[in-house]
Amino acid sequence: MRSLILLTFIFVSARAEAALSECQLRIMKVMGRISPADEAKRFVPGSVNSVAPERPEVASLLKPNAEVMVAKHGALKIQVSGPVPFATLHQKLKTKGFWMITNPSPAGQRLVTGHASIIIGDALFNRLSDDLGPEAMCSIPVKDVAALFMNSSETPFLVAQFYEVSESSLAALSKFFHDRTWHYHEGLAKWRPRYERLPLSPEMKDVDCENCSLFSWSFLNPRWSIQVPELGDVQSEVGEVVVDQIPLQQIFNNSGSRAYRGTVLVAKNPADTEKLLEDGSFASDPVGAQTFFHDFKKIR
Repeated sequence: MRSLILLTFIFVSARAEAALSECQLRIMKVMGRISPADEAKRFVPGSVNSVAPERPEVASLLKPNAEVMVAKHGALKIQVSGPVPFATLHQKLKTKGFWMITNPSPAGQRLVTGHASIIIGDALFNRLSDDLGPEAMCSIPVKDVAALFMNSSETPFLVAQFYEVSESSLAALSKFFHDRTWHYHEGLAKWRPRYERLPLSPEMKDVDCENCSLFSWSFLNPRWSIQVPELGDVQSEVGEVVVDQIPLQQIFNNSGSRAYRGTVLVAKNPADTEKLLEDGSFASDPVGAQTFFHDFKKIR
């Protein structure tokens, strides 16, 4: 039995690495240099009193239509979709949980680390550098985000990952992020961790700082649950999560969360994107390569 497990591990590892493009390997090398594996934060809930629900309609709506390998991690089942079907999906699921959104960095950007944000209900919460003033932290209506996505030539796709939680936890989560945004703009110090591009780097002596990735997952931070006790049930339902300061590292990391239900690759042209995934071009493209998706297989 042990030999079988070892052979299975070797097979999966070999498959995970087999089709990595030069572009993906280069990105991985850069990410490993600027954010080593030990510069990630493991959030473990203080209690497990609450368990994430598993509604049949959620599983049905998030049924995958493809499988991809993700860098050296392993297989991930995904749904390839277009903006309009995804908008419909969001409307059907918005009372059932939240979305973690990852958008790639534009081609030609020196550090291809991507960007993370969170959608709760009809609002996307976004975190950028403090020097941007009112734009540093904001709540944006989802319909406006969709319009920006459709009109941006720099963002050909988004990776959206859904996490199912109870209605009470979703309400607590929504209030927390609305409060964070409001108090940030009011200038209240205890609601304003400062922005750092790489907040978990050893040279960061101040633990009270974040970037877009840590902001999106900030509800798991014990620092906030002390201040906002209602987050305890949310943390319990979501379970243990390893949060990397590099947003693109999260795509595979958190598919192990007990609240995770599925990944949707939202492409402006799904049919063309599937062809690019199938022939390997997506993995060689400076933008597509950032997902680390390769070895695409349709699920019939």
